[in-house]
Amino acid sequence: GIEHHQRLVDLWDTARTDALTGANNRRHFFDRAGQEVKRARRVEAPLSAIMLDADNFKAVNDQFGHKVGDEVLCMVARVCLENLREVDAFCRYGGEEFAILLADTDMATAKLVAERIRDAIATQTVQTEQGPVCITVSLGIATDSGRDAKLEDLLERADTALYIAKRGGRNRVAADTGNHGDDRSARK
Repeated sequence: GIEHHQRLVDLWDTARTDALTGANNRRHFFDRAGQEVKRARRVEAPLSAIMLDADNFKAVNDQFGHKVGDEVLCMVARVCLENLREVDAFCRYGGEEFAILLADTDMATAKLVAERIRDAIATQTVQTEQGPVCITVSLGIATDSGRDAKLEDLLERADTALYIAKRGGRNRVAADTGNHGDDRSARK
């Protein structure tokens, strides 16, 4: 009956989303984003990926505890969702890292979206018993120019740009230029 149907809907939602933040989980993201990559190729539409990582997140957990850390991650996810469209794919990629796939979006527009998200998060405050907590995020962007054979390649390039943002001082957006070494030492 209806209750059984609702349980199935709830199970389906649980299978698709990260329990903490409500963002899609990786599996659902890869399903959805993979379909979007195929569609973009078919209609020759641009596609951009953003990798986002909370800056100095370990310090938040160490200073305020994991419950506050969780609240911060929920805020980050909420701000992202508020600044994305239905057609965009978004997930908690792992830990304090999130992935976004922007449909029909070129590099210039992806930069605007990333800056809007970065700015919105930097101005948010999470209220806690120990006082207000603020956090910044670093974001890396890559745009599919048809040279990425797979979604993973596009995400890898966005992730490389994320390292550049971290290395550049955090709380910033960096774009994949396609020419850089593989120095990933300044990740966290």
